[in-house]
Parts: sequence; structure tokens; C-alpha cells
Amino acid sequence: MHTSSHKFKLEFYGLSLAGLESPARRVTLAAMSSAMLTTKNLTVRRGKRAVLSDVNLEFTGGAVTAIIGANGAGKTTLLATLAGLRSLEHGDGEVRLNGSALSELSKGAIAKQLAFLPAHSHVPFPLSVRELLLLAEPSPTAYDAALEAMELRVLEDKPVTRLSTGEVKRAWIALTLSRSTPLLLLDEPLSGLDPRYQVRLLETLKNRALDGCSVVFIAHDIPYAARADRVIALGSGKVVADGAPLEVLNADLLRDLYGVDVWIGTDPLSGAVVPIATRAI
Repeated sequence: MHTSSHKFKLEFYGLSLAGLESPARRVTLAAMSSAMLTTKNLTVRRGKRAVLSDVNLEFTGGAVTAIIGANGAGKTTLLATLAGLRSLEHGDGEVRLNGSALSELSKGAIAKQLAFLPAHSHVPFPLSVRELLLLAEPSPTAYDAALEAMELRVLEDKPVTRLSTGEVKRAWIALTLSRSTPLLLLDEPLSGLDPRYQVRLLETLKNRALDGCSVVFIAHDIPYAARADRVIALGSGKVVADGAPLEVLNADLLRDLYGVDVWIGTDPLSGAVVPIATRAI
């Protein structure tokens, strides 16, 4: 594998990619078949206000989970806390990664087990798409698979600073996918993508889950959330529903969450529910 000519450390939302061990020494999906992320009585505060309150969740391998909720519901805070990027105060519950308290693990140890995609990412250097992905030191197979998943082969040598907003998003998604960790946490990965790449990404995430990975993503487009295996709905910092899309994505709950009337249809190909907001109320 080639190495980047840019000698700097990329801090990926607190997780140093440059600090990862070589691919041969990373934990594999097979070795992490029992990978599990759990929260117990999780409360996250911003000043005196609780952004998340008493959240109890468990994520196991083999499933794609969508997190939904209105703006300010606590979705990004939850995902960042699951990734170990927010400190918890004493008595505010805990997050455990494969049985170990997240607060007791180093950033490097966390980065070997989970990959986190923030909603917004920026590199101020004219790295090519190839150089950006190689910062994660992926295996040749993982590199090629991530590049193909986001259809970036034709942009491989182009500087990220010269890409469109959607192309940059695809490059960051590819970097995250190339990490090949057993846990994937993605904040609004579908936002800013053309429909083709939204569908491509959902298909890729489904395949990762079939390989044993646990995938968790935040969704603003409810029809795409319906394509997950599980949907968690947040309201005012609390879990108000958690289950299969058919159970969670009903008109009453979506009306309460978003303040809209909803028409719910069915995808004739997959049988998935297709909720569409029709009117603000």
C-alpha cells in the first residue's frame, strides 16, 4: 500500500486514524463476532439541561439500526456518546463496548472496534481521494470495496478540495467503510447524496450487517429509515419507540415526533413501509 505524502495527523472527531495499528494487527469481524455496544441509564447534560435522559439500548452484530427524531431530539449527541466522544458525569450512566466501559478505553482501542462518520467533515489540505482513504491504512481489499461502493474510482486521483459537496461526502463515507470495523456509527450519511448513492450506501450497509457488522445511522429521510432492520425514535432526549420499522413508523408516532400528518404506503418490491409527510399540523 502507498502511504500519504502529507505528514500530519488527522483527528477524525477525536479518533486519531494515524494511531491505528497496521491492518494485519487489527481486530477482525470474525474475532469480534460477539461485538456489542450498550448503554445503561445514559444521561448526557449540556450545562444543567439533560440532552439525553435515562437511555438504555443494546446494539449487536448483524443489524442495521436507524435513529430518527426531530431537530434537537438528541440524535447526534447519542451517536457521539456511543463513539466515546462525549464525557459522562458521575452517576449519569455508562456506555460499554464489548463489555468494557467506554470511559476506560483509549481512543486507539475504541478506533480499532468502531468507525464514526460525523455529519460534517473537512480536510484543509489538497489530498486526493486515494490519499484520504489511505489515512485509515485499509487493506487493499477494503480500499477497493469502499471505493467501488461509493463509485469513486474515476475521482481517485482528484483533490478532495476540488470535489462537489456530494462527492466529498462520498469520499468520507468511503474512508469510514474502509476501516472495516465491526461497528459503524454514521451521522446523517444519506444527507447531501443523490438518490443513486443513497441507495448504494443502504445496500452496502445491509451487506455489512449480513457479514456480522453492527450499523447505526441517523436518518432524516423517514422512507430510508424504513429500510433499516430496526428503528429507534428519540423525542426530547428519550427513547420513545424502539423496534422493527413496521412497528415504529406509524402515523401516530410520526405525528407526535415531527408535527406532521403522514401517509404510509408499502414498497411493492421489498414490502417495506413508506411513510411520507403530507401536511404540517
